[in-house]
Amino acid sequence: MARYGGVRVIGYRQFQTSLRRLSKEASRELNRELKAIAKDVATDARGHVEVGPAEAGHIRSSVRPYATPKGAGIRMGGARYPYVYWLVFGGHVGRDNSVARARSWGRYLMPAFLRRKPEILRRMRGALGRAVRGSGLRPG
Repeated sequence: MARYGGVRVIGYRQFQTSLRRLSKEASRELNRELKAIAKDVATDARGHVEVGPAEAGHIRSSVRPYATPKGAGIRMGGARYPYVYWLVFGGHVGRDNSVARARSWGRYLMPAFLRRKPEILRRMRGALGRAVRGSGLRPG
């Protein structure tokens, strides 16, 4: 928990809510930076996704960053690629669950995040500091 003047921040969601109350532009700028970070991680992950047996059968094109007012992230899969979660996280499929893939924390997104973690943390600290300063507060 952190205190900035009359603003008390317990977690990221509370930080975003408080920031929006103080400065909508600072909140938008923070979301733009979060989406840029997600885009870099998605590009890294996309580079490690194998291309499937047919051009229409690969999931590389389904790795996409997104942003919402509450944060940013990366989506993968969708209606066109119903097998993505099995491919990424493992499990059993097929008749009588006859086809198995070892369970994992993820084959693409988590390794991409871990490869870029120091850079992501540095950029997040910078973005959060700029957002606080942009709202007229002083980081503690």
